[in-house]
Amino acid sequence: MTTPFAGTTVAILALSLLACSERERDPSGSVAFRVTSRQIPTSLGRDTVIVRRAQLVLKDIQLAPAESGECDPEEADEEPCTPLEPGPVLLDLPLDDTAVHRVTVPAPAGTFVVFHLAIVSIRVAGSFSRSGARRDFVYSSDFNEEQEAGLLPPLIVHPGDTANLTLRLDLATWFLSAAKTALIDPSTANAGQPNASLVHDNIRTSLTVSHDEAKPAPPHAASPWPRDRDTTRLATQLARDLIHVPRCRPGVPRITPDSIGPFRLEESLSALQLNCPALLYGWAVDPDGFPVPAVAARLGGAIVTALLSDTIPTATVYQVTVEQTGPRTAAGIGVGSTLRDLRRAYGAPGSAEPGCVLRIWFASLPGVAFQMQFPPRQRRECGGLSDEPLPPNLRVATVILVPR
Repeated sequence: MTTPFAGTTVAILALSLLACSERERDPSGSVAFRVTSRQIPTSLGRDTVIVRRAQLVLKDIQLAPAESGECDPEEADEEPCTPLEPGPVLLDLPLDDTAVHRVTVPAPAGTFVVFHLAIVSIRVAGSFSRSGARRDFVYSSDFNEEQEAGLLPPLIVHPGDTANLTLRLDLATWFLSAAKTALIDPSTANAGQPNASLVHDNIRTSLTVSHDEAKPAPPHAASPWPRDRDTTRLATQLARDLIHVPRCRPGVPRITPDSIGPFRLEESLSALQLNCPALLYGWAVDPDGFPVPAVAARLGGAIVTALLSDTIPTATVYQVTVEQTGPRTAAGIGVGSTLRDLRRAYGAPGSAEPGCVLRIWFASLPGVAFQMQFPPRQRRECGGLSDEPLPPNLRVATVILVPR
């Protein structure tokens, strides 16, 4: 099968500031450019879009400094932009929420306020299911248009440091209806088809850029987190005997919409450390595949884990999870409870399957989600995990608290 990229010469160039400016700049740092996409498949009701491959051709991927605020080649007097990948470059989007490192390039120390790129073309292949009837699709489109995103807050590159910049594309929104309440058949968005403009707009608005500045800690500031950000270490420690996890409190905590014992959503790290002086510190993987700071402790016979926005004292808790039996809601629901128990307590659930794992929630219990586990003989394929009817003997594997 011939693809729209056949015959396209894709050049990934070795970049430096000298390609953007003829004069040497000192001091300088660098920027690490990464690409990620929101996890799929996307399901609404009994309709599902499963993407098996998504490719984009991009060019002119650049950062605009605060002095100019734009990347306009006709403005010769303006401060030049810093190129990440001039392109054209072919990107195979990751479909598992991982962040793929593209390139690390030198960058002048300074402040950058705009991320600029040009989309040349897109090709997506997968399958579309409507009311159980599944068929393959190929969506392709020529864009040839420029996109810009403001960096809020601005990206600051410090001398000798590397700042991380991530382009995110929300694939889950590409094939939504204009009201965002239904899925469309992707094949109806090809050139000349009725949904071509709709999907164009969805793709444009799905692009976001995030970043973090690399600021080395002062030599005297000791951090309890491992420096190498190895996300497997904490997972291994939590999988070992409970005795290896520090105990915070002997009693079994209650699960509420915003807390499990002293682990409370949106509280500061310093407040949590005050309530639990002994914590296990490590790095976990967030939904986009990035290492994020995490802490864990024993409450009764269960381990409770919190993800944090940063490692500084004012950092806040933005997710709390428990994977062991013990903590329960006021209705007696916790790890090990069945879907039948959940329905009796809270009514009809909402559902989704991020990462090919079934997650359900209830309007009567906002802020609490339940990751469910299928019995071995009732396992389903990704894309059909949330299809009704759900087996009533599904069991809760993890309780997750997130801000409402």
